Amino acid sequence: MKKGGCWIFLSHSSQDIDKVRIIRNEFEKYSHNPLAFHLRCLNADTPEGELELDNLIKREIDSREWFVFCDSPAAAQSKYVQMEKRYVIQTGKRKVWSINMSLSIDGILAKVKEICTLIKVYISYTKRDGLDVYNLLSDALIKKDFDVWDSECDLNTGNISIQIFDAIQQTAETGFAVVLITDDYVHSEWCLKELEWIVSSGAKTIPLVFGDVKVPSILDKRECFRIPHIPTETDVNLIVELIEAILESKIIGPIRYQADKFNKIKEIYEILNYEKRYHSQEAVCIHCAGAMDDYIETYKFPCCGKVVVVGDGPISRFRADGCCCDND
Repeated sequence: MKKGGCWIFLSHSSQDIDKVRIIRNEFEKYSHNPLAFHLRCLNADTPEGELELDNLIKREIDSREWFVFCDSPAAAQSKYVQMEKRYVIQTGKRKVWSINMSLSIDGILAKVKEICTLIKVYISYTKRDGLDVYNLLSDALIKKDFDVWDSECDLNTGNISIQIFDAIQQTAETGFAVVLITDDYVHSEWCLKELEWIVSSGAKTIPLVFGDVKVPSILDKRECFRIPHIPTETDVNLIVELIEAILESKIIGPIRYQADKFNKIKEIYEILNYEKRYHSQEAVCIHCAGAMDDYIETYKFPCCGKVVVVGDGPISRFRADGCCCDND
């Protein structure tokens, strides 16, 4: 991993501490870092101490992405737990779960495992034309405190295929997969084998298809999301929002709340979907050869990845009045 799990803020009443410790230990078993603290050094009986405690808790919430509320009658009566809930909602935090402390131990452990499946990410891609997007996406997900499997770090030693197969099996058990379907991906025997492992493992899968690349038949029955062939940094941030929204839709809640989550997915995808964009945009130079007065330049359109070759003129960036998609 690029880092050792993610940090999870555990909001709880001290009266539930025995079960909270079980929850904490279970998250640690999955390599995450749960925060379940009680600041004994502060005297909250004074106005100054209460203000200091309030500020410390709010700063901790501000710096976290993942929140678990340990719900119980004692938590409902705790002014600090209720303050934490209000502040989490007020600050717009989105990755929030509740665990009913009246559940059996097995029920609590099952809920912890369910939460963990939305934190750990395996990204399947090909280095030939997917590495740049992988790096941007991986960095953006880590900033959001997702736990991203790092092939560069984990594959330095040992049998690569066995390690990848084991990582995919672990993903199916306690994580999800994002698949970057590029031109080279669909022509790579290795990548298609990896995709087969992902699908057959039953892992939660989010396929991202670059431009008009043909979707592998093994994904025919899955919802795929078409993104620009050359995503910008803004696009990558939207992709992270899309992933978060898809994962939120896995959290069961009131019907109206579920509808809001699916509307959020549609809203983000409408912006991101390359097919619905206005295609008049600057193409990207990917190759240049020859002398200044006799040259050939090759450009690729960000929206669909189609290529235009120009030459015989002063070297300058080529701008299309409309994407080649508009001229088909």
